[in-house]
Order: sequence, then C-alpha cells, then structure tokens
Amino acid sequence: GSDTAAPEHAFAQAQRAAALHAALARISPRRRRPAALLLQGYSTQEIARLLGETEATVRNLAYRGVDDLKAL
Repeated sequence: GSDTAAPEHAFAQAQRAAALHAALARISPRRRRPAALLLQGYSTQEIARLLGETEATVRNLAYRGVDDLKAL
C-alpha cells in the first residue's frame, strides 16, 4: 500500500544514486567533474566559469562524460 511506497521509492533513489556515483568513478577524471555538474543542473556556461575552461571545452567534456555514463 501507500505505507510502503515511500520507503521503496527512497530505496530505489538511493540505489540509482549509488550506481551513478560508481559509474562516475569509472569515467575519465577530465570528463567526470563537468558531467557531474551538468547532471546536477548547472549550465555549460556556469561549469565553464567554475572550472576555468571555455564553454566549448566544457560542453564537449560534459556530454562525452554523460555518453560514457550511459554506456556503463
């Protein structure tokens, strides 16, 4: 019933978060930070400013990192 839905949902979210964390650890460190920041909702412009990179470089690294994660 609805009493068990919330704990099951929380557990599923925790499992997804753990799987994402493990996958992030397996991709290139150069792609890891931009991809992680993108997945947290930062724009490529914000990530570029945070990392001191051009937006084009960040876009390339972030999206390739996300592709790497999808492959895992």
